[in-house]
Amino acid sequence: MDTKKLEAKLNTFFQTCKEKGYPLESYCLIENEMDFILEVKANWIDNMDSCSSALDILNEILWETSDAETRKEIFAISILDSDEQPHCYTEMTHNK
Repeated sequence: MDTKKLEAKLNTFFQTCKEKGYPLESYCLIENEMDFILEVKANWIDNMDSCSSALDILNEILWETSDAETRKEIFAISILDSDEQPHCYTEMTHNK
């Protein structure tokens, strides 16, 4: 899958994040050999108790809004904080 097609398939994810109160200020799909890293900037991460809480939220929304084919394309999610510094990173598991 190419970047533009994956981005189109993730539009519902991006919109749902916003609707649920977890807007993404920006995002980038970074090619990683045969799949992608979804890098997002989220200012609300600064107010979270833990990195894993933020990743749990994003993973849950991703699973709600995308199909297995789309999720297989995403190797990991990386979150940048409000200073655009890497804050969290998790590899996706595809066996759920």
